[in-house]
Amino acid sequence: MGTGWRLLPFLVIGILAFGILLYLTLRRRVVNPLRRLIEAIDAVAQGDLTRAVLPGRDDEIGRLAGRFNNMMDRLREAREKEARANAARQAMEMHLRRAEKLATVGQVAAEIAHEVGTPLNVIGGRARTLARRPDDPAEIQKNASIITDQVGRITKIIRQVLDASRKSRPSLTEVDVTRVVREALSFVEELIQRQHIEVSVHAAPELRPIPGDPDEIQQVCLNIVMNAIHAMKDGGRLTIDLEQVVRRKEGLALSPPSTFLMLQVSDTGPGIPIPDRDKIFEPFFTTKEPGQGSGLGLAVSKGIIKDHEGWIEVGDAPQGGAVLRVFLPVPSAAERPQADGDTPAPVTENAGRAGR
Repeated sequence: MGTGWRLLPFLVIGILAFGILLYLTLRRRVVNPLRRLIEAIDAVAQGDLTRAVLPGRDDEIGRLAGRFNNMMDRLREAREKEARANAARQAMEMHLRRAEKLATVGQVAAEIAHEVGTPLNVIGGRARTLARRPDDPAEIQKNASIITDQVGRITKIIRQVLDASRKSRPSLTEVDVTRVVREALSFVEELIQRQHIEVSVHAAPELRPIPGDPDEIQQVCLNIVMNAIHAMKDGGRLTIDLEQVVRRKEGLALSPPSTFLMLQVSDTGPGIPIPDRDKIFEPFFTTKEPGQGSGLGLAVSKGIIKDHEGWIEVGDAPQGGAVLRVFLPVPSAAERPQADGDTPAPVTENAGRAGR
């Protein structure tokens, strides 16, 4: 009995030493590797794919570390591949925008080419009249005034074509969308008159400028208006409404409602068939006759609107035909860089059926 009590302290010390040794071994061989693995997993969850865990061992934990490193390699490759794909997509979108802009300008230029010929014929006829009556001051003044007016008309047409075809770098500024719509309509004024289309523009009084690129927004307006004009071959009515609405952004059903400027373009053409409504925003898809469109207009317009944090919808107009609605975000008073001026008065424009 006395010998057992004498050995008890040595037994306790041995058990404690074994426990400490076991703890240190487990800490070095299991706990520390698992902690490093958990830290690496947390880093990956934060988006850091550069972390790696050195296996260093040929057991289950070492194999787990090796699998983790292989997963990191595949994730890095996938991220790099996605980055390259995004860069290529952005480059293609910019190329498509440029191509569509040039195609639109060429198309519009072809539509209005004969309009340049008309004033040239007038100028030629008046010049011949001046040559026949060089000594009649009244006739000279009359014909000189007519020639001046016709030259101004030609200059306006050429300036519009050059303004639309020049390549400019995108720039964000305050955009008066009502003015942009007017400029787009003036660009196709001759085509509207020739096809006997009535135009109505209604702008709500509370409209304010929005941040954006005025050239790109004008391109969107021009593309949508041209589509509406081509849909009304035998004449019709083009209605443009601008108003401020409160909506949830498309695809974000749980987001709080925000204020958007809505540009609505309605026509009285045949409308857009439901099966085609998802396709009209695809590049090169078109239902127009050959020579009337490249099929890029709405695809490019959707990209521009998306870059401006907006979206576009397609539907049926109440009077028959198609309606396209563009939604662009309106900044709050705190987000505007400077105080706005007086609230503009309501704008209502009507251009009746014009014939020549």
